[in-house]
Amino acid sequence: MTNSSTSARYYAKMFGWHVLPLHSLNTGRCTCGNANCTSPAKHPLTQNGVKDVSADPDIIAAWWQRWPTANVGVATGAVSGFFVLDVDGDAGAESLRELEAQHGKLPDTVEQLTGGGGRHVLFRMPKHAVKNAVALRDGLDIRGDGGYIVVAPSVHSSGRQYAWELSSRPGEVPLADAPEWLLTMLKSPVKGAKPAQNWEDDIPEGQRNAELAKRAGTLLARGIPAAEVLTMVEAVNAKHCTPPLLEAEVAAIVKSIAAREGAKEKKDASLKPGDFTDVGEANVLAREYGEGLRFSEALGWIIYDQRVWRENDIEAQGIAQLLTERQLKEARSLLWTARAEMDKNVEKGEDKSSAEQKTKSAEQYRKFVFGRRASSAISAALKEARPALHIEVSCLDADPFLLNTPAGAVDLRTGKMRPHSARDYCT
Repeated sequence: MTNSSTSARYYAKMFGWHVLPLHSLNTGRCTCGNANCTSPAKHPLTQNGVKDVSADPDIIAAWWQRWPTANVGVATGAVSGFFVLDVDGDAGAESLRELEAQHGKLPDTVEQLTGGGGRHVLFRMPKHAVKNAVALRDGLDIRGDGGYIVVAPSVHSSGRQYAWELSSRPGEVPLADAPEWLLTMLKSPVKGAKPAQNWEDDIPEGQRNAELAKRAGTLLARGIPAAEVLTMVEAVNAKHCTPPLLEAEVAAIVKSIAAREGAKEKKDASLKPGDFTDVGEANVLAREYGEGLRFSEALGWIIYDQRVWRENDIEAQGIAQLLTERQLKEARSLLWTARAEMDKNVEKGEDKSSAEQKTKSAEQYRKFVFGRRASSAISAALKEARPALHIEVSCLDADPFLLNTPAGAVDLRTGKMRPHSARDYCT
């Protein structure tokens, strides 16, 4: 039994907290396989995200049997009996200092140090609902109903571990009531806050898609996991859209914006490795094709064909070859552009040293790619990519209640069918 599994069951048993498994890190990358993941080691492994949270020991045990290295998430709000003041980095710490200087210190309560250099300050749920709130002040967010936090012993994308503050561990320190001044801030706008939109405004028909997309983008840009963003946007849709959009439409909006945010980062990403080595090439291979390519010691290379994962060493070899074709095209384009720039500089009598350096760099890149197209180099790239793309056989077909069909995956517990997903790891 892993530390995360033990901890998840402990939180549920001792405190009644509702937990969920989250993606974790594998050789520095999010286990979702998306090299441009917007919430690395933070987003849920389950299909319905935070809606799937549970305190049932059997469900929790099954989750960690399927995903033994999963990070641990705990739902916030009434379901677990607490909400969280999320203090993000130096900006959040400074905002909190200003508020405490004005209103007084926060009471002693359960507190966690996040792997990203921030703090989670936990307070007992008041008698009224507490909504998720973004930018309460600069660097200060609220995680309430419909939200969740990552908890110890999870590992942050930085490689650092989440840890309970030694003098403020759950079970050793009781949850405190939030001070009145903080609860008041949650109910009314605060001078100095920077909301992106007025989230209490109703959204008329004709503006629903655009407004929900705008709000999803605001939340995603702050690094909030897409699953949590979906919960927030669904709440806005239900309360403020007249009439509300269908749940499927809201999910599609958030998915589209999340993909766009990821694409922004990927758009300018070159296929040129950070270093011209087998490992450098393997890193690009894992980044570009990790969503549908995995390696198992028992099965070899497995490929996702948009319906199932299947063994196919030959196709994996073909993917590595395809990468070199794309790289060669990029190298030739860079070389053509650099030479055109140099010709232009010569024509105008301008300094051509920068263009010469770009030409030299592009020629080196092209030479490297030609070398990568050798059979031995293809094999070497695949070998070095194994650690980044490794998957345990126990993760395949791990959900006994999921029936994969040509039309989609059927959850035998509910009878509902959903689209095929690589994350289900059905073979």
